[in-house]
Amino acid sequence: MANILPQIIGEATNFYQSIATQSPFLEGFFRFVATWWWLPIPFILWPVFLNYYLLWRQHMWDVYERPESVMLEVRPPSEITKPIRAMEVVLHGFWQIYGPPNWYQKWIEGEQGLSFSLEFAGIDGVPHFLLRVPKPFRDLFESHIYSQYGEAEIREVEDYVKNIPADIPNDRWDLMASGYKMAEKDCYPIRTYKEFETEMEDDEEKVDPLAGLMESIATLEEGEQIWIQIKAKPVAGDNDGGFMEDAESEKEKFLKRDTGLTKARSILEMLQEFFTTGMISDNGEEDDDDMGIAPEMRLSPGEKRRVDGLEKKVSKKYFKCHIHHIYLGRKEVFDKPKFKMPMSYFNNFSDINLNSIIPYGATITKQSQDWYNWFLFPERRKYLLKRKFIRNYIRRTPMFYPKTLPDATFVLNTEELASLFHFPSKITAPPSILERVDSKKAEAPWGLPTE
Repeated sequence: MANILPQIIGEATNFYQSIATQSPFLEGFFRFVATWWWLPIPFILWPVFLNYYLLWRQHMWDVYERPESVMLEVRPPSEITKPIRAMEVVLHGFWQIYGPPNWYQKWIEGEQGLSFSLEFAGIDGVPHFLLRVPKPFRDLFESHIYSQYGEAEIREVEDYVKNIPADIPNDRWDLMASGYKMAEKDCYPIRTYKEFETEMEDDEEKVDPLAGLMESIATLEEGEQIWIQIKAKPVAGDNDGGFMEDAESEKEKFLKRDTGLTKARSILEMLQEFFTTGMISDNGEEDDDDMGIAPEMRLSPGEKRRVDGLEKKVSKKYFKCHIHHIYLGRKEVFDKPKFKMPMSYFNNFSDINLNSIIPYGATITKQSQDWYNWFLFPERRKYLLKRKFIRNYIRRTPMFYPKTLPDATFVLNTEELASLFHFPSKITAPPSILERVDSKKAEAPWGLPTE
């Protein structure tokens, strides 16, 4: 190697000298490159530096300055007549914590805006409805829940993730987990509660996909747990990551697409053709617009449904979300097929013509099926993936944070979010499954002594 390097340098020098003697222009060019070769590097690295700088500031704000969070458990009342519609109203109230940071707050302080999480926790066969909210806004969240569920009971509880060993998976506990993404662009809606219930149905006739999840949780034995986390951050306008632009672009694809019809010619054009060729050719069908047909009328039923879905999704308040679920338990009762119970729940909201929430393959804690993964420490990599997943779940951060996976976060509006997380009626989850508040609360009589 010591003999080859001087030889390469010598050959390069001889090549440069031969070029320089033949062309003064090339000599000047090579001198310029040799002197200023480093000039583009700052411009190339600047976006990379900004990205990592922002991640660092956001991490510091998240660790040291983010408002403290509190975990609230909601015990629903015994009688709920319109559970899902009421939850959509509640979520409209939750959106009010929206407050985008200004330039200084974003780039200097690292502020990201406030968020909350809606969580199901099935522990030893008992379901729990939980909200993790910013502590300064606790009263706002409670007041909006009480506005629609006046007889519900809300209490502060310890975070359930603290009740398992800190080093899971270990010799006694194991877990399987998955993140979720949208099958199509998130500007297309998923199937919502409006397709499951109608105003004219009685409570006994209403269909609620949450019933399947409640029954699945009821099958868990002691030592088994299922966690589902829906993290939601209110967004709007310039802070939605281009969501509104994507929706408008998709809509324009249908309304302004080329129909393949020939545009009708003017009388002047036909006269010009007659005097030059002696005849007027038939130009086929006339353009739809010239015949007075609106663009919407050219759409097939399926395309019209997609356009209606796009308009419906952007017509309501929306949130930037990510969804995770974990199945964990003691090894003596750990049952891998139960890992897919939450997947079955989310599958209820799939619409083949619109959108679906599907498992994100890169986040599933299993051995990859690629041929080269069979011998590159598969068990160790699977263990590290599980550790990373549960750490991010506990922190309520996206998978592989601070790295951002494509499509790992997506937009859901209030109707979609209420469909995924709401309080079930007594028919959906009977008292044998879910503990409820049976007694009605009333205010104390006026004038009651306080001493």
